[in-house]
Amino acid sequence: MRRNRNGFSTLELLLSLAIVALIVAGVAGGLRIGRQVWRADRINDSRGEIEAAANFVVFEIRLHAQRLHAGRSVYRLIEQNGDLAIRYK
Repeated sequence: MRRNRNGFSTLELLLSLAIVALIVAGVAGGLRIGRQVWRADRINDSRGEIEAAANFVVFEIRLHAQRLHAGRSVYRLIEQNGDLAIRYK
């Protein structure tokens, strides 16, 4: 005798829902990690740009200080109380 089955059993529905939940959790975790990596990369790029700008400003200050004080050569720039100062050789 054969029974007519027109649907899914409760166990089949629960199993399929569990598989879908695992897939969704994996995709959500991957997106979260991707977003964190992207944000960290943006921060590193910003730090590099800021460092390059700071190095350029220091270079320009040294260049103009040497031109301004042509008789004496600038030994180095030092920071005193939050301000840049010029130390001569």
